[in-house]
Amino acid sequence: MDKITDEEKKVMDELRERTINDLTPKLLEDDSLFYRFAKARDFNVVESEAMLRKHISWRKEFQIDTILTDYEPPEEPSCHHRSKSNNAFGRDLTTNEFTDKRNVERSS
Repeated sequence: MDKITDEEKKVMDELRERTINDLTPKLLEDDSLFYRFAKARDFNVVESEAMLRKHISWRKEFQIDTILTDYEPPEEPSCHHRSKSNNAFGRDLTTNEFTDKRNVERSS
C-alpha cells in the first residue's frame, strides 16, 4: 500500500465518506479495508461501495464486531461419559451417566 496514487486515495476517501455511518470507528481508521475493496473493483466507487455494503451486512448478520463482548459459552453437558466394563472382545463399553435426571427420557 506504499504506492497509492492520488486518484486511488481519492476513491478510498470517497468510499469512506459514503459508508461513514455504517462502519465502526476502528474500521473507519483502517485504510487497508478501503484499499482492498476499491482495488477489487478496479477503483470504481459505485461497485466498491456495493461490495463493501454487502460486507457490512455480513458483519452485522453474524455479529462480528460484538462477538468477543457478547459471546456466552453453551451450558455444560448434563452427562458424563464413563467406561464401566468390557465387551466379549475386551473393548471398553461406554455408558452415559446423567447428572441432571430431567434430561433422561425412558424408552421402556
